[in-house]
Amino acid sequence: MALYKELLAGLKDEILPSSARSNSQPTSTREARTRASADKYKNLSVKSMLKDTVASNSSPEEDSLESLLSHDAQGRLQFGDPKKRHKRTTQALTTISAITEATRGLQAQIEAISSSHTSAEINAILCTVEDSSEALRRHISSVTRTAVSEEVKEARAMLDLLDQTVGTWRVEYPDSSPVKIDNRKYFFDPGEGKNAPTLIAYSIGLVSRIFERTAQHGASLTLKLLKLFGYFMAVLGNQELNPEQEATLAAIPESIETLERKFNLDIDCVPYAVCPNCGYTHPPSYPNDPSHPVYPTVCSERKAVSEEPCGTPLLLHGKPLKTFCQVHASGLHFAARYSEDLPLL
Repeated sequence: MALYKELLAGLKDEILPSSARSNSQPTSTREARTRASADKYKNLSVKSMLKDTVASNSSPEEDSLESLLSHDAQGRLQFGDPKKRHKRTTQALTTISAITEATRGLQAQIEAISSSHTSAEINAILCTVEDSSEALRRHISSVTRTAVSEEVKEARAMLDLLDQTVGTWRVEYPDSSPVKIDNRKYFFDPGEGKNAPTLIAYSIGLVSRIFERTAQHGASLTLKLLKLFGYFMAVLGNQELNPEQEATLAAIPESIETLERKFNLDIDCVPYAVCPNCGYTHPPSYPNDPSHPVYPTVCSERKAVSEEPCGTPLLLHGKPLKTFCQVHASGLHFAARYSEDLPLL
């Protein structure tokens, strides 16, 4: 640190213009000090000055400038550790640190096994450690930042050592627990990787369809309106959509059928033909093909027995003018369909 002070002391007195020399100390003295400082440091580079400073300073923690310097991948000096500046890298370091601490805790459980433990207790501890170790490995696989690759390798090495220790114990205490079937690799989460606004739109559309019994057209209209609302909210104030906002809006489907298929909730419904005049619903018939419903051509509803039928046309080019899709399944049935995708352990 003393070397920095000398360098700054020699360089802080610059040669002033001629107009300002009259109010300062004599020119000869100033030039002499400047020349002396220049001769002293002309053969020193930045790296050599830093090296000498480190060598002469017995406590680097006190040198604030040195504490800010670090080496990059090419060995060059730079200010600040990039691992501490990047938000995602910092989160990855936090995750790896938590995994490392959890691994040490599992290792401590193994080391705490003594002769006073029964076989059942030892088996229970080993099963807990095995399950926890597998969970930690899945967490490690989610860390993909190259800046923390060394930390990831160290964490994996700790888990490998832990598994070897458990394997040694398993020679004497084999696993007698029931067979476990892990089908996590077959589980698909349709909401994984989606932003909160997208998931909110999903929830509103599905709730209106499943629990509020909204027709398909109405639920699809809800999704479209939510998409429009999100778009105009994002561009409010003549702003442009960023890539993340565009991806969020693109992930919202405009058809409730698409969303139901995504979540395995595409329950079959019965499309009724609705009379445009009186609102009476006419159930379909399927004389030829289950996928092609057939409806009466006019409404036959009577408001009273003594009155004439409504007689309003129901079809246009063979299709109902107005439809209503009735779901004949309860919310519990939807829940049962959704639970088919949940992982079984």
